[in-house]
Amino acid sequence: MKKFESKKDLEREELAINFFCNQFNLTYQKLDEFDIDYNIFKDGKHIANVEVKGRLKTIAESYPLPIAVRKILKLADSNSNPIIIWSCDDGIIFAKLKSLVTEASGCLLSKHCILEYRQGRQGNETRQGFY
Repeated sequence: MKKFESKKDLEREELAINFFCNQFNLTYQKLDEFDIDYNIFKDGKHIANVEVKGRLKTIAESYPLPIAVRKILKLADSNSNPIIIWSCDDGIIFAKLKSLVTEASGCLLSKHCILEYRQGRQGNETRQGFY
């Protein structure tokens, strides 16, 4: 499996999770490079899994917000109050996965989602959700 995050991407991800956790008095633990990005903790107790997505735009320019469908499914499978953070040039946007998707008849149905097939970097084709 190829990894497409540069050192600069990882530094941006770290700034976003650090900012998020500082706002809510949380701590975090980085997970394996091919897993969900982080576990977050409140008073030492695991409370959520977090995926951080980079947006090389300001908050105002960031919509619609992209995330790969495979990441949505991985977060949904974690059963641990999953959160998505989009790291923008001037701050972060975050949402609980439950506020973005609902489960019905075994399928994930988005409340405000457009699905699109996207040609990624170096053959990293993926189906994307946009919120």
